[in-house]
Amino acid sequence: MRIEKIEYEGQIKEWVIKNFETYNASKGFDLPKTDFCYALKDDKGTLVGVAKGSLQAAWLHLNDLVVSDDLRGQGHGTQLLKFIEDLAKQHNCHGITLNTLGFQAPDFYLQHGYEEYAKLDNFGGTQKHFFKKELKKD
Repeated sequence: MRIEKIEYEGQIKEWVIKNFETYNASKGFDLPKTDFCYALKDDKGTLVGVAKGSLQAAWLHLNDLVVSDDLRGQGHGTQLLKFIEDLAKQHNCHGITLNTLGFQAPDFYLQHGYEEYAKLDNFGGTQKHFFKKELKKD
């Protein structure tokens, strides 16, 4: 046998998902995962920001929240984050998880009520911060 680098797409991605789902089901768990990606655009249709993540096991994981460099600090990140929180509530999620690097946005998430539950030091010369926010049921 040998190990080789491959692209994670198409049949390979389907194979991984199928095998995870089969294994999980054999242990009595049904944990389907739904990916999402939402774009924030201005009135002209220009891309301003993107929020990408997944829904699984009654939790939303936010993989990426990105706003154009020249438009940061104008509330666009907050608008996207509030949209994602509403999305999580619509799907009856317990909460949201995410991670960010020390030079990116840890303060932004703290300001929006996220709790840091772990930190990995020495991550490429910075830290990797892990956050969660449990959602209250309306």
